[in-house]
Amino acid sequence: RDLRCKQALPSSCQSSIEATILDQVTAHFPDGAAAWLCRGDVERMLVATKGDEALAVTKLRDAVNWKRSTLDAWIASQGGSLQTAETRTIAIGYDSRPMI
Repeated sequence: RDLRCKQALPSSCQSSIEATILDQVTAHFPDGAAAWLCRGDVERMLVATKGDEALAVTKLRDAVNWKRSTLDAWIASQGGSLQTAETRTIAIGYDSRPMI
């Protein structure tokens, strides 16, 4: 199903589609590697893929694989230095909130 006209679908249908995609992706990783994904991730991917559900599933699976093979290893090797990393305010946002 193509969701290019997502606004035309009732919100309950959108939730069902997102839940189905989330279930498909998490079922692909029985070891729990996709446990960090949530419906918000699926929603953002559907927007990014212009509603192409099959492409969204593929990209979410790729994201899980990348996190497991690249990001997790990098965090493990750099974990000690990340906790003391320098932070700076780069801008003042809405309601004068600092953006770091």
